[in-house]
Amino acid sequence: MNINQCLALVSMMLVLPLMAAGQSVISQYDRGTPPPHTAGVSAVGSYISTDLGSINLGNGALNFNIPITSVGGRGFWVPITLNYSSKVWSGRKIRSGNQNLAWAKYDDPGQTESPYNKLGPGWTVGAAPYLKVQGVGISPASNGSCTNYNQVLTKLTVVLPDKGEIELRDDATDGAPLNGGPDHYAAYGCPKDQDGYRGAIWHATDGSGMVFKSTNDNGVVNGDLAGVLIVDGMRYQFENLAPNTLPSAYMSFSARCTSITDRNGNVITIGYPSANEVDYTDQLGRTTKIEFNVTNDSAGALALRVTMPGYNNQPRYFKVKSDAMNQHWRADYNPTQEIWNGDLEGLYPNVYSLFPASDSTGAERNDDKQVIYRVTLADGRTLDFNYNLFGEVAEVVLPTGGKVQYDYSDLEYISAQQALPVGNSMTIETVGPAGGGQGSGNVRAVDRAVTVRRTYPDGSTLEGTWTYAYSGTQSADATTTTNGSTEVKAYQGTTSGALLLDQVHYFMTAQRYLTSLNGNPNGTGYSLWSTGLEYRNQRLDQNGIVLTKEERDWSQRAVVCWPGCVGTQTEQPANDNRVDEERKFLNTSSARVHHTYQDGVPFNNVIKTEEHDFDDTLKRRTETTYITTNSY
Repeated sequence: MNINQCLALVSMMLVLPLMAAGQSVISQYDRGTPPPHTAGVSAVGSYISTDLGSINLGNGALNFNIPITSVGGRGFWVPITLNYSSKVWSGRKIRSGNQNLAWAKYDDPGQTESPYNKLGPGWTVGAAPYLKVQGVGISPASNGSCTNYNQVLTKLTVVLPDKGEIELRDDATDGAPLNGGPDHYAAYGCPKDQDGYRGAIWHATDGSGMVFKSTNDNGVVNGDLAGVLIVDGMRYQFENLAPNTLPSAYMSFSARCTSITDRNGNVITIGYPSANEVDYTDQLGRTTKIEFNVTNDSAGALALRVTMPGYNNQPRYFKVKSDAMNQHWRADYNPTQEIWNGDLEGLYPNVYSLFPASDSTGAERNDDKQVIYRVTLADGRTLDFNYNLFGEVAEVVLPTGGKVQYDYSDLEYISAQQALPVGNSMTIETVGPAGGGQGSGNVRAVDRAVTVRRTYPDGSTLEGTWTYAYSGTQSADATTTTNGSTEVKAYQGTTSGALLLDQVHYFMTAQRYLTSLNGNPNGTGYSLWSTGLEYRNQRLDQNGIVLTKEERDWSQRAVVCWPGCVGTQTEQPANDNRVDEERKFLNTSSARVHHTYQDGVPFNNVIKTEEHDFDDTLKRRTETTYITTNSY
């Protein structure tokens, strides 16, 4: 029996008794995507562009957005992009008897990614968003063969092609958890695992005014995601991938977009001829084809091929290749052992453990997993990607011969000198014996972030080095983070070279609404509205003296008050966050822009903007009036 067979047998021996006992695996994504693992580039957040990619300064994620082509013609068009996020690790737990076991998971399927967008760990492709529904059961209690939930919450999310997310909440309750009720599914028939009435209308919480209307009333809580998403006059039509057979508390799946229509009636249709193909047809009848797992290409097997209409009806191609991770290490990584996740080094000499404190229940080999390693552009030029031991993109080799390298560190919270401004994974998500309970495993180190970036214009000469230092003060259970900041420095050559840039970005308080139940997460999983919002950034000279700074005053459009609330309720998730005033400082003077918003409407309509110069004199006032009736 070889080492892989032995390790697989160990893993099966550990997992099978747990599954036989009816225990379910707990993923960090079970209540939505936690802030330390968010991907993509959202409209709200703080980022540093690095030409090819961008660094999320709140959680340290590296994001790529590589244009492939655009679909459209008369009226409008949409881009098709290849996207990457370095947030590929998360924590998992399982409860066995009175013990909790925790382990790290690579490319967790609990993310509920669309099969028509996902390419590989961290990689996605597409032009249209998809919908994701997530059921949340709160305060469970065993009831024979059933689990009763005191409350049930259904979450609906718009997921953008780059995995950026926009949370939607129902108009009927504004996302309040409701008392669990009886389901109507033959395989379950339980008294308290179904959500209540939430209606047909769901609204975005980011201030965009986005609205989703389900085809059937209260369809979302029953797993029916057919409907239309309206965004600034654009209409995205969605359909279910398959009929739902689960009560609300257990739902976790996606719906796909079938068409995009602008306000003038121009339509881009999206077809799905097979599980491995998506076709975008524009207003002029031209089709762009996205194919997965291609085996009939002259370049050999492909993870992705995009066929685009070209000049004189000649097709052009964008191709992506995948291979085993261990064939594409960055040059300074040269492991001689197999890379596994779990505490296995003492048992097997040919194994290197990435998270040695990870319980071996979730042990799995990682270096043989398929990753994206080459992109061939339409003109034949290539981009190559190399990886580190954790399966994160660590190097990009450009068509010009230049390269960019990225180093990562785990940002496991130790002190205020090392924490993520958006908050770290909570103890109850990543530590087996959390809250003083029994168990094993500690994988708080899954919170990994980019800490160094290096550029080599010719592939060998170091041009510059960027460093990213994250900090924050956290509560003992990592529920709340205050004083979050990220300092970005750029040097000529190495970090011993001339300092070219020194910026500090400051973040508002981050908090998650989760509590411990038997040492595991319980609650809505919402985040405090200010999580991830940058309120100040300042530029320093080489002596640490502030040269310039910018500030923003943020607020909610209105406090969240669920049905039956008295006064100000504890949970305050995002509710159309907006900037009331922006200030730019130079020496001791400041210029400011103040925004006044329309009252009584469920979105952020600016009715007056006043711009003041550095001497505080009013230089410009802009007033806007909105039509309030639909009689036109």
